[in-house]
Amino acid sequence: SALALEGQDTREKSVENTVGVKEAHSGFMTDTRDAADERRAVGIEDTEKEKKKTTTVGEKGQEQREEKMSEAEEQKKDNAFLLSTKSEEAQLRAYDARKELFEKDSGSQKEPEEYIAKEDTEDLDEGVHERSYELGNKMIIERTVKRGNKVDTYKKVISKTGIYYFKNEISITEFTWKRETLEVKD
Repeated sequence: SALALEGQDTREKSVENTVGVKEAHSGFMTDTRDAADERRAVGIEDTEKEKKKTTTVGEKGQEQREEKMSEAEEQKKDNAFLLSTKSEEAQLRAYDARKELFEKDSGSQKEPEEYIAKEDTEDLDEGVHERSYELGNKMIIERTVKRGNKVDTYKKVISKTGIYYFKNEISITEFTWKRETLEVKD
């Protein structure tokens, strides 16, 4: 039968084609696998190189951090030493100033400038002189005390926020105001 022979031929050709396709596919798959293996090997190699670079950079960074920390520690030590030195110097100056104050003889002669009258006080009589005036919204009571050639100016400033006392423009207490300007009462 011719039909059977023709079917047989078609099957044989189909099998040959299938075998050819399978061989081609097998070769393609082998090539693909080889290419993938090669890419993987190159990728691993590149990854190892990057890892080494990163490790090297990380190590350098760690070294730099350690150097900076060491520098900071040195700076901290230097600052502490400087602060300690400055503190000691300040304590010595304060000690010298206190010592000088304690060594002063209260009965000693007056300084020459204490004998020279201040400007505009030559005509002022000895004792306490008082005047008051307003300055803005403040009431000022000013007392000028003259003892010999020494003249001190005391001010009592009364404002909405409180009462303030001054001697020669330096803040003092109410007690000092009263004690040193006793001749005139508030």
